[in-house]
Amino acid sequence: MPTYKNKKDGAIRVFSRTRTYINSDGTKREVDAVTGEDITADWELVVEKSDYKSITAKKNPNDGYGTR
Repeated sequence: MPTYKNKKDGAIRVFSRTRTYINSDGTKREVDAVTGEDITADWELVVEKSDYKSITAKKNPNDGYGTR
């Protein structure tokens, strides 16, 4: 779940579901899928420095075969 920091007061908040929309001019807009709040208006994404080595993924048995 992405973590965001408020641009005005520095408060930290985690949004459980977000959607990213790309406008016709190439700018991005993120919206909280639960409440419909425009996140990019008052919040900025906090990116953690990590090499992501601890993240693992497993193939779903229903994914099928072949090159995608």
